[in-house]
Amino acid sequence: MAVGIDLGTTNSALSFVDPAEAADADFPPIHVLEIPQVVAPARTEPRRTLPSFLYLEGSETFVGTYAREQGALAPTKSVYAAKSWLSNAEVDRTAKILPWDAPEAGRLFSPVEVSGKYLSHIAQAWQDQQGTALGDQDVVLTVPASFDEEARELTVAAAKEAGLGGEGRKLTLIEEPAAAFYSWIANHLSQSQKSLTDGMNVLVCDVGGGTSDFTLIRVNRTGDRVEFTRTAVGKHLLLGGDNLDLTLAWLAESKLGKQLSLRQRSALRRQCAAAKEKLLASDTLPSVEITVLGGGSSLIGGSMKTQLMREEALELALEGFLPACALSDKPQDDKRSVFRELGLPYVSDPAVTRHLAAFLESAHTAPDAILFNGGFFIPALLRQRVADVVERELVRQEASHSGEPGFGSGGLRRRCVLRACALDGPGRHRAGRPAADLLHWPRRGARGVSGAARVGRGHDAGAGS
Repeated sequence: MAVGIDLGTTNSALSFVDPAEAADADFPPIHVLEIPQVVAPARTEPRRTLPSFLYLEGSETFVGTYAREQGALAPTKSVYAAKSWLSNAEVDRTAKILPWDAPEAGRLFSPVEVSGKYLSHIAQAWQDQQGTALGDQDVVLTVPASFDEEARELTVAAAKEAGLGGEGRKLTLIEEPAAAFYSWIANHLSQSQKSLTDGMNVLVCDVGGGTSDFTLIRVNRTGDRVEFTRTAVGKHLLLGGDNLDLTLAWLAESKLGKQLSLRQRSALRRQCAAAKEKLLASDTLPSVEITVLGGGSSLIGGSMKTQLMREEALELALEGFLPACALSDKPQDDKRSVFRELGLPYVSDPAVTRHLAAFLESAHTAPDAILFNGGFFIPALLRQRVADVVERELVRQEASHSGEPGFGSGGLRRRCVLRACALDGPGRHRAGRPAADLLHWPRRGARGVSGAARVGRGHDAGAGS
């Protein structure tokens, strides 16, 4: 089998291609492994994704949906964002520092061990369904392009703990922007032959549930042969769609006018996440009702209701997370932010576009196209917003700084939207919904970038090493 694993910050998933089906097929079917997991006490269900959460309950350790739900109620027993801990150079990534919110004696796992447990759970699901060990397959595992060498090596160590990369088998790391690019091409092969031109600079804008990553890829094309070179990579930012969900939940709680319990807040956040997707996907839906059940004997009678308005969701999403900004605008750094005390280097400025501006200014390269990836960009209007900000403000200024012609007052002369459906992954996108979009503009002339590295450079752990 050809196996790919998306080890995500918020969710993880496995997909595979059966060689028997691929033998005579130009486009063999891609299967997604259904991963059984505890979703409630004494209830196990298969899911297409495994939430990347770990929860300690007595002597038992849970991962997945139940771990995510219970962890929201008992933070000192919960581990989340293990992938981001792997990239945190400010701590000993091999030390037992998790759960971070637990007292010293309650910190039982290292980021490597937690990542290994997610992969072990996936590996067990594979063996139960396929009848063979996952370690007997060649496996490709995704990592952010921003991961340093130690984070990559620790990811391989976690995979080895889970039994991956067995004797005679390869374990290869692929950078997530490359994986998104390959996914788009695989779904639009004929269109990519026309759209991808030599020297084109593609901005990969990947915003998932908990992280944001920006990468620039240069297309090198000779005839029908197309290669990609990663020319710039941004910081691994702890900022994503979950931040918007939390902000909407805080707004809803303030409208209720009552302080909620941890359990009520957890339920409220899930409702707000669902309401956000509905409100941003439809321009005819004015509001969504939010209901918070009471507690104890007042479970039903004490329920509270409020409305989330589309205007509120739009204002928070567009002005709070995707505001218009200039290339020179810097992310606001609030040293008093409470997030700085949570162990991980959370960003204090939620404006994704300001972080993007800082990345493009440091890269000194104006993109010709944007590849959107991640669950944050499921609503088309959020993709459009970023494209507009990049075209009207960031690219125009970069072209002016470099002496290249800008777009002129007419704006975009041509725009193509090429859609790809990616597998369920860290962005929580669903099958059949666009997870990767390529928006591109006419070529303006390409500039070379020194110090380029091949995109998707594999970390081959070696056969049985």
